[in-house]
Amino acid sequence: MTKNKTKKSSILKKVLSVVPISIIIILVFLILIVSNTNQNFASHPYPYLISNHLLDQKEIDNASSAHVLFIGDKMGVALAHYIPYINEKLSKNLQSPLNIFNWCKKNESIVRTLDKIKKLKRIPPVIIYHGSADEFYENIFDVADYPRIIANIKRFNIPYVQLALEFFPQLSKIIFKPTKIILLKELKQDTRTYTDLEQQRRMEITYSLYNYHLMELIKIIRQTNAEIIFLTTPLNFQVPPQRVCSNSTTEKLSNHLLKIRTYLDEGKTKIAYNQLKELSQHAIANAQVYYLLGQTCFLLGKTIESNKAFNLATSFDCVPWRSNGVFNSIIEQVALANRLNYIDFHSQVNKSIERRVLFSDVFFPQPIFYEELSQQIIQLIKQFFQI
Repeated sequence: MTKNKTKKSSILKKVLSVVPISIIIILVFLILIVSNTNQNFASHPYPYLISNHLLDQKEIDNASSAHVLFIGDKMGVALAHYIPYINEKLSKNLQSPLNIFNWCKKNESIVRTLDKIKKLKRIPPVIIYHGSADEFYENIFDVADYPRIIANIKRFNIPYVQLALEFFPQLSKIIFKPTKIILLKELKQDTRTYTDLEQQRRMEITYSLYNYHLMELIKIIRQTNAEIIFLTTPLNFQVPPQRVCSNSTTEKLSNHLLKIRTYLDEGKTKIAYNQLKELSQHAIANAQVYYLLGQTCFLLGKTIESNKAFNLATSFDCVPWRSNGVFNSIIEQVALANRLNYIDFHSQVNKSIERRVLFSDVFFPQPIFYEELSQQIIQLIKQFFQI
């Protein structure tokens, strides 16, 4: 009996020793087959390509020579007004002023921002990213490919798949399901009309891709030991959701919300609050429920709970016209996971929600908040350059 066990154990060890070799042989064989197809390969599941020669060479040169580079969308463009002040304070005791360049562009998603960084001749020592407000401005994938894109994302989330693609990008043709590739040329607004379900699927894919893009941005910048600083995007909670997704509401729920609005108009705030709290446990994707809950909590002085509800209202808005709580959460989680410096600009603005006016318009906070932000940016840059 003991001899049989020993013999079986010996056979098992031999089989296990052969398995890794067999896997390697199969892997090499597949790579050789795919490599002979003369196609381009990608180590990621991005369903788009960006056309070359879209960038101004002068801008690339200016960005490459900067000490501090701002990147992002229209939120970052707003910081340009404060750069002279930031530079004045930073360069006070320096022989020559720091070279600070704002490369942010209105309506530019992180897709194009990342592409610009890849084209730099030199990565600046400090890069500050302030974006996420224009991620839906242009279309970067075909929503009809939703099942295949989601499947590719799930596969890409497997750690050993990412490792394999890092060394053998040729395997992408085997690992990923084929999807329509969108060629991005000149920046063009997506004017297509989407159903509510399509919008929800667009948001799901965009959030996943945004996370990957942030991670890739960090990887590229850190290869040169440069510092990257993230900013969350302030959300104007006074602006209601543009539309409730049709699959998150019913006629009964709509009538109930009308009744709750009547309670609020009559000053019966506590009754409205109790009913909205109950509804929020069941209508978990209804933006209007959370928006009314946020308003009610604000009236009751429940500031923290109010901000949480408003945040959810932005996230479940069925028209993705600005940044929202999901993007800010991704920025914060990626920053923490990678031990990055980040400024929670959103929380800094909305912690003062009791003030009468926080925003200059639907997107941009009052100048006083930008002045406070400038001071924080100055301190972080000083720490990096030790000045």
